[in-house]
Amino acid sequence: MEKTWIPMKDGVRLAATLYMPDGAKTGEKFPALLEYLPYRKDDGTAAGDYSKHAYFAHRGYVGARVDLRGFGASEGVPPEREYSEQEQVDGEQVIDWLAHQSWSNGNVGMFGISWGGFNALQMAMRHPPALKAILAAHATAELFHDDVHYMDGMAHVDEFELNMDMAQGWAGAPEYSLDEKTLGPRFDSPPWSLLYLKHQHDGPFWRDRVRPLSEIIIPTFLLSRQRSRHADEVEGADPRGGRAVEPFLAERARLWPCYRMA
Repeated sequence: MEKTWIPMKDGVRLAATLYMPDGAKTGEKFPALLEYLPYRKDDGTAAGDYSKHAYFAHRGYVGARVDLRGFGASEGVPPEREYSEQEQVDGEQVIDWLAHQSWSNGNVGMFGISWGGFNALQMAMRHPPALKAILAAHATAELFHDDVHYMDGMAHVDEFELNMDMAQGWAGAPEYSLDEKTLGPRFDSPPWSLLYLKHQHDGPFWRDRVRPLSEIIIPTFLLSRQRSRHADEVEGADPRGGRAVEPFLAERARLWPCYRMA
C-alpha cells in the first residue's frame, strides 16, 4: 500500500491509496482499477477497501482508492452536490494521472457499488481516453426516480442523507485536523439535503449530470438484484445490437463479490 497525492489543475490535491502488486519485475507495467468515493478511505471504508483492492493487486492490477474533493483526506471544498461537474472533472484528471504513472500500462478501469457505480457510469459517458472498462453495481443514470433521494418520485430522507450532510465537516484521518484552513471551508459547505428538497420534480437538475447509457462505448458490466430500486436500469440495458453495456440481474441479495474476496 502506498499513500500519495493526485494533483488537480487548480492546485487541490486528492488523497489516494495505491495497492501495488508484489514482486514486480523491473520495467513491468500494470493496469489500474479506480474506486472513487466520498466515504473516507483512511477510516470509514479502510477494512473493506483492503480486501477488495488487495484481491486485485494479487492478480496484477494496481488498486487505486481515491477520496473525493473535500472529503476524507482530500483537500478542497466539498462540491455543491453529489455527482457534481467538479467531481467528474476531477475524475477525468485522476484517470489521466493513473494512466501516466511509471508503473502504468496506460489502461484504467473503474468499479464500485452505489456511489462508485454511479460515478463509474458517469465517467464512462465522458469518454476519457484511458478508461477502458467499468463494473457498476447498484447504479443508475436515473438520478431522480432510481437514486436514494426520490424513490419512484417520493421524497426520501434517512440516515444516509444526514450522514452525507455531516461528513463534509469531518477532517481526514488519522490527524483529524482542527485547523481553520481545513475545517472552515467544510463547515461552510451547505447541506446537500436542503438543495435536493428544492428540486422535488424530475428535470434538468437531475438530468444534466448524465447522458444515456447508449453513449457508453467501453465494456460495461451493470449489476443489480431483482428487488433493488436500480433494477429498472439493468432491465432496460439491452445487450443486443452492439451495445457495450452487459446487464446482470441477480436473484439473491448478496451480489457484490468483493465482500467475499480474501
